[in-house]
Amino acid sequence: MNKTMTHASRLTRGPFVPTAEQLRAGDILLVCMAREQLVEEIVLAYQKRILAENQWRIDALWVANGVQDEVILEPERTFLMAQADATIYYERCEQARKEARLSVANEGNCPLLEAQNLTREAKRLLTRVMDGIGGLRLGELWCLPPDRFDRAIDLMLRLLNPYLDPLKRFGIPLPQNGAHAMGANLPIAWEGPWSNSVDGLTQARAVVARDGEKYWAGLEVSGRDGKSEFDWLTDHVPALSIARGVATDVATDWCKKGGQD
Repeated sequence: MNKTMTHASRLTRGPFVPTAEQLRAGDILLVCMAREQLVEEIVLAYQKRILAENQWRIDALWVANGVQDEVILEPERTFLMAQADATIYYERCEQARKEARLSVANEGNCPLLEAQNLTREAKRLLTRVMDGIGGLRLGELWCLPPDRFDRAIDLMLRLLNPYLDPLKRFGIPLPQNGAHAMGANLPIAWEGPWSNSVDGLTQARAVVARDGEKYWAGLEVSGRDGKSEFDWLTDHVPALSIARGVATDVATDWCKKGGQD
């Protein structure tokens, strides 16, 4: 048995009582993983649909260099497109993203790549707070091949699993908590785009409030009178990018329950 697996196997030996930081990191990772899975299903579906509808072929320059000439039907092969075709493809993907109501940090970004990046950040957070547990050191973990690194992450989640409750920590509806009662006490660190309700009477957007190194994800809802109300998740997260992703999910859920772009 190699050294890494020997260390990983020790994760399940002996009594273990997780810290608040470890529980928060575990809940954050579960939320990010669930979000990535949902976004992946939506994005791959519209990417494949667009490719199937347009039947773009591999660029002649690639064919001249030995690549077989064929229709591109898989998103991971779109780098073989001619530039003109790629421009149209990405424009249609952006339109499909908007129709699917997937928010992104910046216009033109791929929501799947953003979701994958959030998951990577959440994994790194978990490794930092779990550093040394069962003999697994941070330096060793970050040098592992991707498959072995993910196995180590899986073992950490298995260890934390009996104590994790991401739905309770980040559940909806969102109760007011200590972040700030109507957005009055803490500065807003990030704001997403507004989405309108079906009846046009209200609009809402994802927001993130900051208190030092702590970030609260939430939803800002504004009525026709221009007054806003804020709902905040029950716990903070340690990174703006993670809070932004969670807040975006809240806004997306609001849209699905009656909002529209």
